Amino acid sequence: MKKFMAGVVAGVVLSSGMAYAASITVNIAPFTLFADGEEKTFGKDEVLVHNGRAYVPVRAYAETFQHKVYWDGTNASISINKPYIHMVNAQGEEIGHAILTEESGGVKVAIEVHDLKPGKHGFHVHEKMFVKNDFKSAGGHFNPDGKKHGMENPEGHHVGDMQNLEVKEDGTAKAEFMLERASLKQGDVHSLLGKSIIIHEGEDDLKSDPAGNSGDRVAGGNIPQ
Repeated sequence: MKKFMAGVVAGVVLSSGMAYAASITVNIAPFTLFADGEEKTFGKDEVLVHNGRAYVPVRAYAETFQHKVYWDGTNASISINKPYIHMVNAQGEEIGHAILTEESGGVKVAIEVHDLKPGKHGFHVHEKMFVKNDFKSAGGHFNPDGKKHGMENPEGHHVGDMQNLEVKEDGTAKAEFMLERASLKQGDVHSLLGKSIIIHEGEDDLKSDPAGNSGDRVAGGNIPQ
């Protein structure tokens, strides 16, 4: 049933419940779904029918299965249950992705990227989303507790600080990091939702304010909310 519904909701924008492709014409009709034997009826404002196929808005689907839905407001894609971050370079070309998972100790960041310069790169969560691939618009590091920068800083570190991302000779990197104290809860001061992940040109020394002397910002991704 979950696979069926995932197919049904493809191409539907989560926030408004309207079809993503504005050019198609739809008819509104009721729709009943049986989830774990319990009836769930979607009202006329929640269901779109096009060419005989029912489209259920993503939020309605997510609430039925008690899933969370995330959207960064710019990409024509959404995430269910775990935020999916599109990583891009300064030209706006997609170079990989990151996935966030909330765990008991914080938030796990799993990242896979390609087409980067080999070596160590500073890697942080910044305080807001960037605009039009302008990574400087992401602001500073996410630091709700007013700490210093760097995982090795004796005065503590930013919530958004991570170890360096190590890129192999072929330009790829695959790694997991744990952000302690972070969450994915709406309204929480430590929530990563609506922030961004930024990759810097050089290595982070893990102790110098404000960014470990890690150089320019060369790639990034907005965290949906």
